Amino acid sequence: MGQVDTYQVRPHQVRNKSYQQIYQKLSGTRKKTLKMISKHEPCSVQDITKLYNIDTCRVSGRFKELTQRGLIIPVGIKTNYDTGHGNTFYRVTTEEEGIDIRNKTFVELRNKKDKLINDLNLKLSDLTKYAVEKEIIKINRMINTILCN
Repeated sequence: MGQVDTYQVRPHQVRNKSYQQIYQKLSGTRKKTLKMISKHEPCSVQDITKLYNIDTCRVSGRFKELTQRGLIIPVGIKTNYDTGHGNTFYRVTTEEEGIDIRNKTFVELRNKKDKLINDLNLKLSDLTKYAVEKEIIKINRMINTILCN
C-alpha cells in the first residue's frame, strides 16, 4: 500500500471558505457589515457603531437581516456600560449552522404560508382576503431571500 498524504482541515479554515462564498453574494451595506462583524467577532451593534463611527440605525437593520439569513448568530449578552442595557453579541455562522438556520426558517415560512392559503379558501371578507394575500406575498419574498443565499 502506498503512503497517503493527509491534510487536516481546521474549523476556522472551513468557516473562512464558507464566509468568502457567502460574502461574494451579498450586496452593499450587508457585505460591509458582515465583513466588520467577521473582523471583530463576537461583537454587538454598539461595538461596530463605535469602532466605525456609524449611526446605530444604519447598522442594526443589517444585523437583523444577516441574522434572518443565517449568516450571523447571537452568542451572548453583555452590559453596555454607557447605557446600562444589555447588548447582544454576534458571530459569523459556520456553513453548517447557516444551512440549518435557513432550512428551519424556510420550513416555518412555508408552513405559515400554507396556513394562510388554507384561510384564504374560507369564506372571508374582501378586506380579510386582501390582507391574507398581502401576507402571502410578504412570506414569498422572505422565502426567496433565504433561497438566494
